[in-house]
Amino acid sequence: MVESIGSIERRMMGLAKEAAEIAVGAGVLAFQRAQVERQELLRTLGATSAHRGPVHERLSEARVITQHWAQLLSRSFEDGLDRLEDSLPEEGRRVLGAGRKEVRRIADGIQSAIGIA
Repeated sequence: MVESIGSIERRMMGLAKEAAEIAVGAGVLAFQRAQVERQELLRTLGATSAHRGPVHERLSEARVITQHWAQLLSRSFEDGLDRLEDSLPEEGRRVLGAGRKEVRRIADGIQSAIGIA
């Protein structure tokens, strides 16, 4: 059975959206887990004034490093999608472009919600 281009397009868009939602969800869960572990660490240390400064400094450093790696991974992912897009026919490029916009919209919303936009 031969599928129509519209049917293939809908399936590709659905798969791209599902993949984006899974990736974003995993990122949110990882961020939330890091926040829980941070709170547990502060509780373990007793969150005394003497400990609070150094702990917060280390956590800030870890956050900067994490954001840096996230940016590198994002760029690498985008580069891979660029290469894929270059190899697709026009219709495929259009579908991939729409999927990429949806992924960016979802990721921007998540980043804004967790305060790293």
